[in-house]
Amino acid sequence: MTYNNAKDLLKGIKQNLKEEKRKWKEKNIPESKFPLKVIRTYKIDNEVVGLIYGFIDSGIFYIDEVFVNEEHRTHGIATQLLKEVIEIAKEKNCYCIYIYLLPYNGTYMLESILLKHHFEFLEFIGNYKTFLLELH
Repeated sequence: MTYNNAKDLLKGIKQNLKEEKRKWKEKNIPESKFPLKVIRTYKIDNEVVGLIYGFIDSGIFYIDEVFVNEEHRTHGIATQLLKEVIEIAKEKNCYCIYIYLLPYNGTYMLESILLKHHFEFLEFIGNYKTFLLELH
């Protein structure tokens, strides 16, 4: 599903998380076994204009979504959110952070930010570009 703004994307993520939790409970999977989900938002005037979402599983922080409303891009919001995730991953004793990027209008928008924060390009998987940051 495509979202035009961070607020709608956040709403969609929360709905998906509720559904996922319900399915795990139906399968009698204890909550202690659920991957830890992490959502961080960036607000301007009480409105969500950016977010980063991911989960931690087996010591790896997987970033699923990074989104900043178009009118707020190039203002450092994605960089700030990424820094928060790096700190959370360290606090949770993760040994790495993994992210894959899809091209948007022919470009991998976060690539330069990831490289500035020492993420390493791993490989292409189809047209996904994968990156990894080792933390230890």
